[in-house]
Amino acid sequence: MSLTLLQHPGKEPVTLADVKAFLRIESSEEDELLKHLIKTARMAVEAFTARSLIYQTWRFTVNAGFCIAKSDNGFLTGNHRQHEQGIELPRSPFVELLSCPKLIDSYRQCELKDYRLDTAGRVAKLYFGKTLSLEASKNSMIQIDFKAGYGLNHNDIPESIQHGILMMVAELFENRVSSNDNRGVPPSLSPAAIQLILPYRVQRLG
Repeated sequence: MSLTLLQHPGKEPVTLADVKAFLRIESSEEDELLKHLIKTARMAVEAFTARSLIYQTWRFTVNAGFCIAKSDNGFLTGNHRQHEQGIELPRSPFVELLSCPKLIDSYRQCELKDYRLDTAGRVAKLYFGKTLSLEASKNSMIQIDFKAGYGLNHNDIPESIQHGILMMVAELFENRVSSNDNRGVPPSLSPAAIQLILPYRVQRLG
């Protein structure tokens, strides 16, 4: 399995003005550092919660055999109400699929129409029908492009998540911690920030 960010968020979940007000900073000398710390804090919160805040586009690639094993054909056809199986999309809140899932192997790519999207539960899930079993080889992969996030603007983000980010930025600023040396690796969250964002953490079954 792999998860690739295709389109970064156009904005951050808290504004520079909010951070400066929270830290009681009036000058603009530290603006670039603060912008970097906002991004660092946001990445840490997203990694901890398995959520996207501002809208983002993701590509989830997963083995076709796994998809076959996790798909409940009874649910796909409407014969089963209980659906414990399914391929969980690894970022929430789910917004939409950007295209039909694709079957990819060494000699072709093709769209899969025989699937069902379930958004009724705690996470979005996909189920594939018998077509996948007939078409896939042992090396086939499924590619799923989807959008996740709360909205386009910082006002769309839950206040407790925003406050958790503000607290984390304050801690990073106080200690002058930068992620430059470990780009892409979010720092650990403080206990106070965790308490604010813990209710939003998505626990996945696989």
